Amino acid sequence: MTEATTAPAPADVFGAAAGRLLHELDERVPRDDRKGDRGTLAILRRAAGKSSIEAHGAAAIVYRYVPAELSVADVEAIFTVATLFAIHPRDTGPSEGRRHERGIGTALRAIRWREESTDEDPGVERRFVALLNSSREALPEHLRHLVTLLQSRNENTAINYRQLARDIRDWDAVDRRVQRAWASGFWGYRATGEPTAAGPDSDTATDSDTNTDSDDD
Repeated sequence: MTEATTAPAPADVFGAAAGRLLHELDERVPRDDRKGDRGTLAILRRAAGKSSIEAHGAAAIVYRYVPAELSVADVEAIFTVATLFAIHPRDTGPSEGRRHERGIGTALRAIRWREESTDEDPGVERRFVALLNSSREALPEHLRHLVTLLQSRNENTAINYRQLARDIRDWDAVDRRVQRAWASGFWGYRATGEPTAAGPDSDTATDSDTNTDSDDD
């Protein structure tokens, strides 16, 4: 007798859909060994900051990979990630580590400082604070600005887009675990010799450095 298979949980369906779409989009990125599909990526880039209802051309691309059982919020999270990937097609792929280490705050840390300087860039920090304080509806536009800045200033830094999709989906969680994880990734202390507010190679943590997130999921 054939064993009954367990239906995947909604979270698994969501994660599989996001991963499948990101894989397909990565195949469309031009590389040395392939032409890619610049047209598809351009359509998605133009939709960044918008909802799927506002960008039918991009929605038609994304919806091919979205199961019908996903909620509207799930679909919009995956849609937003697809448009951001088209701006900055550097994906970490599935990765391990604590939640704050996988979050976009860690990726944006690469542009926390002024170029060739140990001084923090107040413009980046202002945008990041605005991102943390944004509503779910305004989140795609704030992300568009910061991911575009990351692409222009540090194009080799990868984003964990699978985690970003989950974080967008969970943005309105009562405990604000996503916002705390992103803040920890952006401001949290690192003993790695990178520049800090106290200068390079500093081992002195600021107040914000010590307020790290203990969420391991």
